[in-house]
Amino acid sequence: MADADCHGRPEKSAKNKSTGPSQTRGPPPPPPPRPVEEFKIVEKPTTTENVALKSEDSPTEGVEQPTNVKYEVTPEAIEEIHNFVEEMPQFKGDIMLFLSKNIRYPSLAQELGIQGKVICQFVVDRNGAIENVEVVRGIDKSLDNEAVRVIKSMPNWKPGRMNGRTVKVKYTLPIYFRLM
Repeated sequence: MADADCHGRPEKSAKNKSTGPSQTRGPPPPPPPRPVEEFKIVEKPTTTENVALKSEDSPTEGVEQPTNVKYEVTPEAIEEIHNFVEEMPQFKGDIMLFLSKNIRYPSLAQELGIQGKVICQFVVDRNGAIENVEVVRGIDKSLDNEAVRVIKSMPNWKPGRMNGRTVKVKYTLPIYFRLM
């Protein structure tokens, strides 16, 4: 009598099972993980000082109060071009109004339907004058040139200040060219 499984069906013999090369195999197993490097922690000897901490209800005698730290502005720092200062340069008036009145959309760019954003950088010097105008990211030579032209035509700005002194500041200005 043949062996039966739990449902009463005859169990297949080992002779009928396929174990030959026609049987498909899955992908090979992944490689074993790399061994973890061991780090040795070395403690350095440190010296500590006894510091008296002041609580709100303890007297303030003998405790030095922190003061605002001011950095000395050297002549070299005044001539240096800064990216960030305490008081950034400001255009005197409405910069968007100035740009809209003074930008002349190049006719070729207009005919070709070219529009987008030209990003310019320039330096506002210690007197507020614009210098070193350059295009950081342009879209078309004619639009880039117009952006540079209109920035160079700007009146003096209120200069940037650091520690109460006027300093040179690099400024980034995006100019949008849109066809209506």
